[in-house]
Amino acid sequence: MDFCTIKYRITIYLLIAALLTPDTINFKLHSLNPVNLQTTNGTNLGKQLCNRIKKIGEIENYGDPYPVANLSNYISTAKEFRDTFQLDGECSYYGRVLSIRHGGLFVDLADDHQQKVQVKILLGNDIKFYETKVVASKIIELIDLGDILAVTGKCIKTPTGEASIEAKHITILSKCTTIPPDKKGLMNVEKKLRFRHLDLRYNLEAREVLLNTWRIKQIIRDILTQDYKLLEVETPILQSIPSGANASPFETHHNALDMKCYLRIAPELYLKRLISSGICENGLFEFAKCFRNEGITYRHSPEFSLLEIYVKGVDLPYMIRLFEDIVNKLYQRLHNAHPLYWDTIEYNETDVIQLNKPTHILHLPTSETPLAKKYNDNSTFSFESYLNGIEVCHGAVEECNPVQLRNNLGDSIDLDFLNAAENGLVPMSGLGIGLDRLAMVLCNQQNIKSTQAFNLLSQKKLDCDD
Repeated sequence: MDFCTIKYRITIYLLIAALLTPDTINFKLHSLNPVNLQTTNGTNLGKQLCNRIKKIGEIENYGDPYPVANLSNYISTAKEFRDTFQLDGECSYYGRVLSIRHGGLFVDLADDHQQKVQVKILLGNDIKFYETKVVASKIIELIDLGDILAVTGKCIKTPTGEASIEAKHITILSKCTTIPPDKKGLMNVEKKLRFRHLDLRYNLEAREVLLNTWRIKQIIRDILTQDYKLLEVETPILQSIPSGANASPFETHHNALDMKCYLRIAPELYLKRLISSGICENGLFEFAKCFRNEGITYRHSPEFSLLEIYVKGVDLPYMIRLFEDIVNKLYQRLHNAHPLYWDTIEYNETDVIQLNKPTHILHLPTSETPLAKKYNDNSTFSFESYLNGIEVCHGAVEECNPVQLRNNLGDSIDLDFLNAAENGLVPMSGLGIGLDRLAMVLCNQQNIKSTQAFNLLSQKKLDCDD
């Protein structure tokens, strides 16, 4: 970077900082970043934001505060630092500034697990800042909480015996221009959801829930592909008619085709068409993002993850055993727990809130299961499965008779699916598992939002009080 470019950038940043006076910053605090308001009063916050933005221009005297960085030779976890520590050896480490103590003599760098490595900085010495020797006290003035630093130095132990790094070379990898939460993280529930990236940074329990939610998906994939030899497929999210379940859809418009489209409610009809195409030997499954434009509760989300499975030539007890096998293996791999014992009862307007034990409810009403094969005049070969009183699975022997399907669905029937039925659907049974709800139970969570990385929230102004 030539001198003219550096000078130009510094001028721009100084102009921005000059315009961002404490008063103008305070006037727009809610729109800039409401999360900061939990730690600092308005006037002080405005000054701190001004100072942080000004520092970007000062840092550019030495290097890029947001560089392209090759960190392959750097240690990134406190555990690896401790495991590979060699007294008086050289070490390269990077992390986020968690605290600055004793006037900058000690800087704690946190890894992604919020474990820290202590960096000792001899304030009177010249050390390398980017590629320039700079007195250490000047470097400390440019560093703030939340910055991501790369440090190279000598492995030492403090008088208290703590393994540390005596810094010889410091590079700022990312300058934090706002005030991060304190070590406790976010406390307000709405802020936890709105600033999910910050909650996951500091709240390791919330992070573990999300990681387990994704592990559940991978474990199920392994079970279905390896143990049951089923084929994983993908079907369209954007559909021409709302189908697959009885729910209100999200609507949109396809400009190129000039037609109304819908986000899928369920992948069921496409999967049945695929299995009857002969594309798979035993059956197939899909991890499907689905959407229902309805209410939000602790167990209902407009956007959710649904696993649907269809197997050729099997009956209802087989699908029940398949679901139990999935759940038991999940409990075993996640919690090293023994298999669950399931109650099985007939449908009779059961109060599901009272279903504290794992329970299958058999033979649901025909009105609720129009795509399932009839068991008698009032019910079908179908079941629902409950864990902790929450419905997590729905299964059925699928109706393949095109005449019966037309009678059940009437004018709302998908004509392409009807064509597949008229050409002969292979006998099959299926089940759908609400992955978010299943993760709720397996991770002992009380709200479905905990199992989703991000949630759609109202854009109303966030209350600045915790």
